[in-house]
Amino acid sequence: MFCDADDMFIDMRGLFWIFGEIDRGFDSLISYFIEEVKTPDGKTLYIEHNEQDGTFVHGKVFNKEFLKLFNIKWNYGLTIHEDSFFVF
Repeated sequence: MFCDADDMFIDMRGLFWIFGEIDRGFDSLISYFIEEVKTPDGKTLYIEHNEQDGTFVHGKVFNKEFLKLFNIKWNYGLTIHEDSFFVF
């Protein structure tokens, strides 16, 4: 699973779901995610995205053996949209 400095788990129950699916076996998991948005007046809004977004790495877990089998790797040479390139 890819989590960088601006990603966090709001509800740890999501980890139990992930661990349960890992036990069943999978190639990839896609989940909804929550986006934190700061408004101009300083308020924080949380926007839930229920669609299964196939573009970004957030909300996804990939089976390491699946990635190895098909030689799917992160492209460290990219500085923008590297997550989209990886997922596609």
